[in-house]
Amino acid sequence: MYVSPYLGAGLLLFAVIVGYFIRTRNENKLKRRIKDVETDLLRNHDQILQLQREKIELLRQLDNPGIPVISIAQGKDEQKTKKQGALVK
Repeated sequence: MYVSPYLGAGLLLFAVIVGYFIRTRNENKLKRRIKDVETDLLRNHDQILQLQREKIELLRQLDNPGIPVISIAQGKDEQKTKKQGALVK
């Protein structure tokens, strides 16, 4: 059986082109997947940072309340000092 060198070269060229397209398609799939994972990671990090900002803001609000709060013990101490001040006069 005689195989033409041109036929062999053509089949080899065809195989190289098909392999190139398969490899390119696989690379594009992997690049797309990497991009999706990176985007997901960035989104998650952004959410974490946003939650940390909210936590800090809430802690600041707890440290500096807009309405003054007088503790029960402090109120009793003030009443005692007022009574003692009234008794001293």
